[in-house]
Amino acid sequence: MLHGSNANMSPDPRSNVFFVYNRRDNRCRAPFAARRRRPGFLAHDPDQAWSPEG
Repeated sequence: MLHGSNANMSPDPRSNVFFVYNRRDNRCRAPFAARRRRPGFLAHDPDQAWSPEG
């Protein structure tokens, strides 16, 4: 959860990074409702190499 209030807002730009960790046996599957899988930079198999380009 992210929160910002007027008293705590900065004029400088900010970035947020989220890391989500899953168990190795909780592998990515075919999507239920989406047309295609998420890009590799968002979701990849545990033994698959990761790169920011996806």
